[in-house]
Amino acid sequence: MLTRLLQRLETLLRTKPKRKTTKTNEQDAPSLVDYSEELVNFQSGNLRICGTLTRPNTDRLCPAVVLIHGSGPHTRDEVIGPHKPFQLLADYLSRRGIAVLRYDKRGIAYSDGDYSASTFYDLADDAEAAFNFLHARTDIDVQQIGLAGHSEGGLIAPIVASRNSNVAFVVLLAAPALSADALLKSQLTTYDKIRGLDDRHIRHNLRLAQKANDIVRAEPNNIIAAQKIADLRRGHFYEEIHRPFMDSRIEELTSNGHRCFLNHDPRPVLSTLTCPVLALNGEKDMQVFADENLSSIKSCLSRNKNALTIKLAGLNHIFQICKTGLPDEYESLPETLAPQVLQIISNWIAKNTMY
Repeated sequence: MLTRLLQRLETLLRTKPKRKTTKTNEQDAPSLVDYSEELVNFQSGNLRICGTLTRPNTDRLCPAVVLIHGSGPHTRDEVIGPHKPFQLLADYLSRRGIAVLRYDKRGIAYSDGDYSASTFYDLADDAEAAFNFLHARTDIDVQQIGLAGHSEGGLIAPIVASRNSNVAFVVLLAAPALSADALLKSQLTTYDKIRGLDDRHIRHNLRLAQKANDIVRAEPNNIIAAQKIADLRRGHFYEEIHRPFMDSRIEELTSNGHRCFLNHDPRPVLSTLTCPVLALNGEKDMQVFADENLSSIKSCLSRNKNALTIKLAGLNHIFQICKTGLPDEYESLPETLAPQVLQIISNWIAKNTMY
């Protein structure tokens, strides 16, 4: 009954015209194209995934892009504190002639499923279902549909593009492009240095982290794996004084999503991409470090003549102008997305779709 009521509500709210003249976080330019906003749903296997399609009000077929979230239980707007970066990006692109589909992750908000049990291969299936939904529409240029993935979404977008030759372009936003071990080592070393730990403690923490990941890889039973990790860390000073945090961390380490992440190397997938690719990273990204990940992407795409990598000065992981780049700063910053990021993405898609 609840599902039918939600379906009816979506039908009643569907296709409402948007005419944007107000400012969003003081970043909007004057409206160039009016657009319509439509509540939609599509099937991913036996799951119903719900989202929002913004489409320019034009009689012409228009290019389109599917937005793919970063890690976490995100809704269609990829909410981070007061910020809704996917909503802002959809608004910006659709006022410039590009349709945008964004959706709630499986098991989140209006979408069916169990997010906590999902891997990013499951989430790749959902992203491909979103792509196929657009591909079946008669008001979209089916030759010009692409994917834009942020963070973990930057792992998912190449997976979809590698197995679906209809994907016209890929935008990678702070996308990991190293093995899981290399990425986690880089993150842990950086954070430990910020905490003021000396080299001996940093090496110790790296050994603990590597052993914990090795346990997860070798032990499929979560209860046994969790106990082995707890035994490994017992007596370590930091673990003892942060016991509640570490208990939740063990649960995360043994989750389906983390198990999948540990065994996935994005580089072979990236190397298969032949469509145009734009990769952006913030210089102050403290989660997916710009230099090493952009360098890896550039290497993987060395044979792709339509690949472009850009490091953006002063921006963090979610592409805000920032001071430190640390995650605890995201919510306090007034900006949702730096204007240059919106402009670069919009101009690049327009150029590569010949719109």
